[in-house]
Amino acid sequence: MKNKILLILISLFSISFFSKAQNNFTLSPQKPKPGDVISFTYKAPEGFATEQMPLRCDAYKFGFYEEQMKYGAKPLKCELIKLTKKGDVYTGQVRTDPETRFLAFAFTVGNVVFKYVSGKTVLGSGKVDTHNDEGYSTVFYDNNEKELSHSNLLGAWYYTGNFFNNLHFSNVQLARKMYEREIEIDSTSRFMCKSRIIQMLSGTDPAEAKKIAQAEIERAFQNGLKTEEDYQMVGGSFFYFAGYPNANRYFSNLGKEKFGETDGLLGAIARKDKFYNEKDFDKKFKMVDELEQFYKTAPWNTRFFSLAASNMTPGYFFKIYLADLAKAGRVDELKALIKRVKLFAYYYAGIVEWRSITDTLVNKKDPAVLDLLNDQMKVTRARWESLKANPDQPSLDPSEDCLTTANRMKEVIWRFIYLQNQYAKYYYNTADYKKGLAYAKDAFKLVDETDFEFSGSLDIATIYLQLTEKLSPKDCKGLIEKFIAADLFIPEWKAELKKIYVDEHKSEEGFAQYYTGLRKSSAGAIDTKSFIASLQVNEKAPAFSLTDLQGNIVSLESLKGKTVILDFWATWCGPCIASFPAMSKLQDAYKNNKDVVFLFINTWERDFKTNEELKQRVVDFVTKRKYDFHVLLDAQSNASSDFGVSGIPTKILIDKEGRVRYKISSGETDEDKLIEEINLMVESVK
Repeated sequence: MKNKILLILISLFSISFFSKAQNNFTLSPQKPKPGDVISFTYKAPEGFATEQMPLRCDAYKFGFYEEQMKYGAKPLKCELIKLTKKGDVYTGQVRTDPETRFLAFAFTVGNVVFKYVSGKTVLGSGKVDTHNDEGYSTVFYDNNEKELSHSNLLGAWYYTGNFFNNLHFSNVQLARKMYEREIEIDSTSRFMCKSRIIQMLSGTDPAEAKKIAQAEIERAFQNGLKTEEDYQMVGGSFFYFAGYPNANRYFSNLGKEKFGETDGLLGAIARKDKFYNEKDFDKKFKMVDELEQFYKTAPWNTRFFSLAASNMTPGYFFKIYLADLAKAGRVDELKALIKRVKLFAYYYAGIVEWRSITDTLVNKKDPAVLDLLNDQMKVTRARWESLKANPDQPSLDPSEDCLTTANRMKEVIWRFIYLQNQYAKYYYNTADYKKGLAYAKDAFKLVDETDFEFSGSLDIATIYLQLTEKLSPKDCKGLIEKFIAADLFIPEWKAELKKIYVDEHKSEEGFAQYYTGLRKSSAGAIDTKSFIASLQVNEKAPAFSLTDLQGNIVSLESLKGKTVILDFWATWCGPCIASFPAMSKLQDAYKNNKDVVFLFINTWERDFKTNEELKQRVVDFVTKRKYDFHVLLDAQSNASSDFGVSGIPTKILIDKEGRVRYKISSGETDEDKLIEEINLMVESVK
């Protein structure tokens, strides 16, 4: 009886909350079931839409869509809704799927583009109605009008903004309430929801996150560690409560010893470890099929956990197998097997996932990579032409389902740029510079047209300049000036520009003024002091405790009373590496100042099988480049998540009281500018 009353109260709370939050928005039926056709009305804010800039509505349908989840894509289907306007009220309909468990609506106007400005995500163009970060959404119900399991879980992930919220807003308070409701509805979701709450709050309310972690530790031990989830929860909670970086691995190993290869969370991890450790190609290939069969029959929380971990889905294992084939030079097998994966035919993120395959072959100068690139280019070009003719057409395969129709063209263009860049690199490596330059020019032209929003802009500019140096050195000056005007920069370009200037003028006199003028005229030119002021924050720094390359544990608590500068980076990150000369000079400048500490946190690394392998990769990296950095390993990317790192490099300054005072998320590589910025930050918190 008590439980029934509780469920009724939860249900009433849900209705009252959504009706209150969405008073300019109505749904029918009010308690939708999966598969329902849902009608809605929407009254836009005054002046939000015009005849010249009409309203657009995209429906986001969240559910356990097997094809997307199996290959690590988002469990989401987007649909453009046809709207009818009467007065100032819009109406529309959306048909849900049997798998749908949460539905959100995005009301936008114009070409919506988000950009990073001063280290923050801001709306660059267009309009978005987030309704004060409450959005427009609904959970789903069964035939007895009770909320379905997974509905609040998917909704909470949407409102955290870090998984599949394309509108870049978040509502931590609402997300927490939805996680808690999910636990009340389905007790098997406790680990998933509580761990997400702790992780989410560690960045906004570390004291509360610590309190919840402690409660979960006590609860698990009181219950006697009876389930796999207990072992997982205790390991993760010890990390957030006490900062023990190896707690997760320790309790995970204990659980694996106790439960073996079950169909639960630890069973999934055990299978992953076994796959990574297998050296025999034939056995490994067989394991790919076994893992896919396991995934199909595993409980929902195992599948969802695998998706959330991103490196435990069948598609990911298959990609690792293909990457291993590429490294071993078994190209014929690779070419035969790559056709097996039909997903990611159009989605840009899909082709990026194949970098570990194509990059290996490009670097080896293996001509077989051309067949792979040609196949991908043929598909991409055809889809581009099709979307130009009809931008709002339905998706052609599950890879596009998680994208709004407005984003599909952008994704295809990005994919096209990436492929052209791969061609350019291959032909540069094989000394066919003329072919390579043609591809580099086309790629850079597209990057220029997209206002350098593409994440690989610096990489493309670099190969473009390298090819130009081989074929037309006289054009290098104009090209570097163009890059600087676009706010793309690496130290080597400044040195090259100086050499050209000296050759022309027979002296370096005037170069400093000439170069300063270029920087001031660049697209990203701003007053440094104003820029630094815009980065100011004042929030408690999340606790962290990470292991360095010597095996020592370094915690934020141990650095209290010092100014701490964190640099989040990865070995594959070009902008991170390009900023290191400046960071090295800064570290040297402060080496006698015991009150200032530099920590270089390696995070977001790809395709490593063990922590030891990761450690060796980082050791080799810094040793080869002779950087005397104090590097910490964020193997599971927990620290970067806690600090809200959304892109690397990200540099964070923590003051002597343990508060984050500055956060800069950008690839600034101009040594003089970066040194000036960090110096101003340090000076301001003395």
